[in-house]
Amino acid sequence: MAGVAHTPHLEKRPSGFFFRRRLPKAWVEISNPGQSSAICLSLRTDVLSEATCRVRALTALTDLAVALTTERPVDHLSPEHVTLLTELARCQIAAHEALRASAEPRSEAAANFAAQTERATQDMLRRALALGDRGPVTEPLREMARRMGVTLDESTADWRALAFEALRVMLDVSRERERREVGTYEEATPVFRSVMASRSSSPATALLSDVSTCGTDLRFS
Repeated sequence: MAGVAHTPHLEKRPSGFFFRRRLPKAWVEISNPGQSSAICLSLRTDVLSEATCRVRALTALTDLAVALTTERPVDHLSPEHVTLLTELARCQIAAHEALRASAEPRSEAAANFAAQTERATQDMLRRALALGDRGPVTEPLREMARRMGVTLDESTADWRALAFEALRVMLDVSRERERREVGTYEEATPVFRSVMASRSSSPATALLSDVSTCGTDLRFS
């Protein structure tokens, strides 16, 4: 086996060119514990120019695979703090959605005012980010930590990093709430996704079921 000069991960063997790459230890431990620490694939060619193009494509793909497998969403936070932020965002959105779902009908002016309130919240959070002011998220983080049984030491650099990231999370949450206040939802509902998935699995059966169950005269008023 001989490496080809100036082309990483490209090897020349009697049967042709091969892609061979050793994987980082962390990636092997996560994805294939106890398995081989290298990838070796035939490039199915003995032409150097073709092999070079293919090995570069495989290098890019494996770079991406390693990055997606080993990187955390925010590398400067502990897994526990990432979970805390995830739950904070989820609960904020869920609470807002529950209130909207049970609310009485409202005027267009009221909907626009609610969206305007969210924009004011976003301005406040952007100012807090600019100044490094963790105050707006201190109580939400304390409450979420209490629910999860997590102890937060607010005198540490870890706390400051967590709270700063929480400001960004809450800014994202407020943007999402603003969209929902004016009736904009970027994703289909779970119910609709389930319906479409069932139709895709058996289109003919789904069509017959729809006609027999719903008829042909159902209209929005």
